[in-house]
Amino acid sequence: MLIRNLKVVITCTLVLASALVWGQNAQEKDIKFNKAHHHGVVAEFNHPPDAVEAAIRKKLAEEGFTKIKSSKGFMTLSGVQWRSVSNDKMDVYIKVDGKKNNSLVQVLLSKGYDNFISSQNDPQAIDHVKTFLNDLAWHTSIYQQENAVSKADKELKLIQDNNNELLAQKEKLEKRIEENNQNATTRQKLLEEEKQKLEALKLKAN
Repeated sequence: MLIRNLKVVITCTLVLASALVWGQNAQEKDIKFNKAHHHGVVAEFNHPPDAVEAAIRKKLAEEGFTKIKSSKGFMTLSGVQWRSVSNDKMDVYIKVDGKKNNSLVQVLLSKGYDNFISSQNDPQAIDHVKTFLNDLAWHTSIYQQENAVSKADKELKLIQDNNNELLAQKEKLEKRIEENNQNATTRQKLLEEEKQKLEALKLKAN
């Protein structure tokens, strides 16, 4: 048991360490959007794209953004106050690309039309986006682990339900076996009685 627990601790430590390494690489780069290049923030993750996107949606939902539109591969929020990033109203564009356990997240912020935010015109907002992405690796790991726990819980409940069903069937079967044994005993007794009557008739006939 001690060895098993130690393995679990080591595994969790490696997962968290991996998330930390891969979650500190957010940086400002040019991002192509609407056939033009704009300043934005990008980060790489060693998680599947669907898990990363789900973690992003969950974090945005926690900040009140439950209705997220899609446009040209980007998740979009129009005219919102993303308070953990800025108190100004802005348009937010987030794109998740990749395959298997490699994902690339791109984030663009605009204060309207082509007025995209960069470290030159709003360094604080860019830094907050970097923080959001750097923390995202942890949130994605938590999201994946929550899914693993939920899946294991569902599988356990399914096995328990199947076991309860089998126990119920076993109880019914045992009851039927008991009834059949009682019927067999009764029939055996009747058979012996009929045999005795037959023997008695044969003796009289002789």
